[in-house]
Amino acid sequence: MVAATRAADGRGPVTSLTTLVCEKLGLQDLKQIYRKLHHDGVPRSDVAALAPFVICQAEAGDAVSRSLVNTGAQGLAEMVVNVARQLQLKSPELALTGGLVTNAALFRTEFLKRLGNEIPDFKLADNGVIPVLGAVLLAFEAMTKSTAGDLFLEKLRQTANSFPGLQK
Repeated sequence: MVAATRAADGRGPVTSLTTLVCEKLGLQDLKQIYRKLHHDGVPRSDVAALAPFVICQAEAGDAVSRSLVNTGAQGLAEMVVNVARQLQLKSPELALTGGLVTNAALFRTEFLKRLGNEIPDFKLADNGVIPVLGAVLLAFEAMTKSTAGDLFLEKLRQTANSFPGLQK
C-alpha cells in the first residue's frame, strides 16, 4: 500500500500495485486510501491477503513488487540469522511454515538464498509437524519431562491429516 501511494503521488516509481490496491480494497481512486485505512479500518487479514498478489506482480515483472519481495525475504532471513546467532546454532535445522514461504516459490527462493549466504550450513527439516501441533508436542514434553516417541509423533501427524484446516 505504501508503494502504491508513493507511486500515485509521484514519490516512487510507477507500479502495477496501484491498480491492485485500489481493486482489492474497493477504492475508486487511491486518494480514498487514507479514509479507508484510518476511518473505515482495514483488517490485518485484508492487508495480508495482498501478499500473494504482490508475488504475482513480481513474477510478472513489476520492479516495485520484486523489490518488496526481496526486502521481505531479506528481513525474514535476518530474523532467522539473529535467532541462530543468539542460540549459538552453527548449522540450524529450519522448518518452513507460513503462507509465503511455503506457497510462493519466488519468496522462498529469495529467502533461502539470503539465508544460505549468512548460514551456509543450515538444513531444512522435512519431518516436523505444523506449528500448532508443535505446541502440543512441547506441552507434552514439558508435562512428562521426556521427549515424545515415534508413536506419539505419528499420532500427531495423523491428527493433522484428519483436520484439513490444520494442514501446512
